Amino acid sequence: TVSFPKTKGMVVNTALPPSGCLKLPQGDIQLVNSFTYLGSCISADGQLSEEVSARLAKASRSFGALRASVFANPHLSVQTKVHVYSAVVLSTLLYSCETWAIKGAFVY
Repeated sequence: TVSFPKTKGMVVNTALPPSGCLKLPQGDIQLVNSFTYLGSCISADGQLSEEVSARLAKASRSFGALRASVFANPHLSVQTKVHVYSAVVLSTLLYSCETWAIKGAFVY
């Protein structure tokens, strides 16, 4: 069975209907322009700006969470800090990046 209050729908590459919902006999499904699925932001227009912004924010949060305990710790070697950075921050930043179609706007 489908839980209609929790179910969302998305129309791809076209404008949303004026009502913003899909009416079915069993209930209404709210239509959205974007949603998060398995940690990735998916948008109706297929653009990656929201996904790139979300990845940057998540990587920044993971770095900030480790700043005091790892990166500012004088008792840890630089090599250990690099390994933690690669394992946590870079993997957070680059999660599912192999599926991105990069445009010039994302290259700094």
